[in-house]
Amino acid sequence: MKQPIALLIVADATPFNPVAKAMAQRRLSGAAGKHIRSQGAQRRADRMALQQMTRKADHGD
Repeated sequence: MKQPIALLIVADATPFNPVAKAMAQRRLSGAAGKHIRSQGAQRRADRMALQQMTRKADHGD
């Protein structure tokens, strides 16, 4: 009977590629920043939220 193959996975393996290493460090530090919506997208999101609230209020009466 064959022995099962042991697989060792290292969680903290640093990439050898310097670009991948820089991207991993940036991802960990949160330097990429938060995605900012455009004004039009924010207006539409606000309008949709308002419509949902009014629909719920109409059905609740």
